[in-house]
Amino acid sequence: MNTDHTHRQYHTLRADLFELHGWAERELLNDRADRQYIAEHLTNSVWALLHGEVPPTPTGRVRTYTHPDVFTIGVRDGWADPETDPTRIDWTARQATAAIPFEVIDGRPVNPCEDTGIRYGRNELGHWGEALAADAMVTATDSVGGRWLLMVERADGRGWALPGGFVDPGEAPVDAAVRELAEETGLQVPAERWHTEAPRYVPDPRASDEAWMVTVLSRTDLGAYPTPADFPAVHGADDAARAAWLPAHDYRTLTHCLTSLGAEVFPAHREMLADALGQ
Repeated sequence: MNTDHTHRQYHTLRADLFELHGWAERELLNDRADRQYIAEHLTNSVWALLHGEVPPTPTGRVRTYTHPDVFTIGVRDGWADPETDPTRIDWTARQATAAIPFEVIDGRPVNPCEDTGIRYGRNELGHWGEALAADAMVTATDSVGGRWLLMVERADGRGWALPGGFVDPGEAPVDAAVRELAEETGLQVPAERWHTEAPRYVPDPRASDEAWMVTVLSRTDLGAYPTPADFPAVHGADDAARAAWLPAHDYRTLTHCLTSLGAEVFPAHREMLADALGQ
């Protein structure tokens, strides 16, 4: 038996496994990590290495995926298009009303802002192409000038977010923000007290290359109160498990508060809140 050759094989295998481990760790740091694919790639690569073969490359993979709920619950409850083939959709009408322009290639919509890793299908979103949402940013200050932000814990377990949701057909985004705020927190603030910003793309973890989210942020400040205990009472309802006022002098303060609670900001709202609150 050639001991030197065996040692070289061992060290080569060990190096390959470390490289594979590093790839898996990097992938898992991505909010959109496809854990099933990572597990499949690890299994196939380890099998190949143990049999002296070259492991498959994880790059250049084209994935097709639509969550089963889109075809059933989504169509039943009205938040998903019943059409399963995007090439049969009148894209001229949808492109004309889109908040952010997008292309259609070979009858299929193309995400205008990012490559999500899911090339075909709708992932967990129901609407082909752009889905327009509205988010409500409500702030208040305490007696020493500390800023607080009203947030909700999402019932789907994806973290803490601004109150918000889809804009109904014919509904103004600010009206949608007012409605969603009341539905999710019980707080009612008249539409004339809001400042509405331009539409922006948000990197929603439920999106795909053919179904994505654009939101319109509406902001209002309720002014100063003696203490946070005097802020308007709120409670989680509808799609919100909880509602609470959180310290938000800047984005770092907000994330530190949530981290101390073992929680995090909803991925789609991180960049938007960092811009709105400042770093």
